Amino acid sequence: MDPFDIFFKKFAYKFPKGYPDMNDEQDILLLENLLGKLGIDINEAEFKNLNFFDLSKRGGYRFADLANKIKNKLPFELANGESTVLQFIKPQYSTVFLSREKDDIKKLAMGKNINLFPFFKDNTGKTYSISDLLKDSYFGGQGKGSGTKVEDANLQLLNNQILNLVEENGGPINVKVGNKIYNNIIKAETQPGQPKSDFNLIDEEDNPVVFISHKKAGGKYADASDFIRWSGYTSYADEPEVEQFNNALKKWLKKNNLEQEGLPRETRFVSPIQDQKLIRKLIYGPKYGDSKYSKDNVTVIFQGNISLKPIQDNTYELTAEYKLIPPQLPKGEYYPYLTSGYRADRTMFGIKNNEAIAMTKAVAFKATNVYELQGNQFKKVK
Repeated sequence: MDPFDIFFKKFAYKFPKGYPDMNDEQDILLLENLLGKLGIDINEAEFKNLNFFDLSKRGGYRFADLANKIKNKLPFELANGESTVLQFIKPQYSTVFLSREKDDIKKLAMGKNINLFPFFKDNTGKTYSISDLLKDSYFGGQGKGSGTKVEDANLQLLNNQILNLVEENGGPINVKVGNKIYNNIIKAETQPGQPKSDFNLIDEEDNPVVFISHKKAGGKYADASDFIRWSGYTSYADEPEVEQFNNALKKWLKKNNLEQEGLPRETRFVSPIQDQKLIRKLIYGPKYGDSKYSKDNVTVIFQGNISLKPIQDNTYELTAEYKLIPPQLPKGEYYPYLTSGYRADRTMFGIKNNEAIAMTKAVAFKATNVYELQGNQFKKVK
């Protein structure tokens, strides 16, 4: 019998449909957990060849990503295992790719196979098609290292912008974030570990001076449903709102005879966070309120593509599709909620199968069944 047949025969009962639904977030998490116990990491798979469909999904924003990668002279990973900087064979191709209009891009191929059409060339004149490129983490590939693919891609683009401007200006540049200007910036680099900051701007003395928390965006515009979490909140167990939330959750489980089983599948428990200080610690970092910005007290939260816009000689404003500058609070669909949802073999706050995350409102209400905390008890609202 095929090993996968054996696997699914053994574990099928754990999935509501009898098999993992790869469009169901909880099914994917459960599958990762089960395979992980067998020593298999599904994020370690080899990357595949890129294709036109991959680029056209979710509003075609990856067409623009590809064009910007060429513009910024960043190397592409190739299907043959090599990497190289590319350029468009014809300058007008760049304009069409940046438009993200897939039908206009198809017209460039003049009826030929869009995946095999030679849009690109290297500095030797050798031509390349879309299928010659690797669908690595930059283009949404799920291979090794994909967990930080969005941050890595945006860091790479931002750092390249800075290095180009430093070269053009003949030295360090000044960068405005919010109402403050940071002088003598020479590069951007990743923040090691798992703090609140994802990457930082570095000055000419090699000091990190701007600390950036980055969230992914999808489609044509940044949206509150594009990223799952603002933060975990297990470090804030003694906060009154967190205590109230978990006490109410334990009462609900007891009332429904689920104390031993834990949280039910396809169900999420939610509550909008009222304490503004707690919100700011969750989104800006646990050291929010300190006199200096740091990896755990970030300077800014960005979502989506980051860019540097010239505002005066040698000074550029750092901006993105969506941003928050301390002490700003998220509004509308971005508003933070305490949530608890099913995750197999995860126990938080002494509750079985519980994953506790501070989410945006948009994501918090995506579950099939939603219970909202009203007073001291949870009531079903969806």
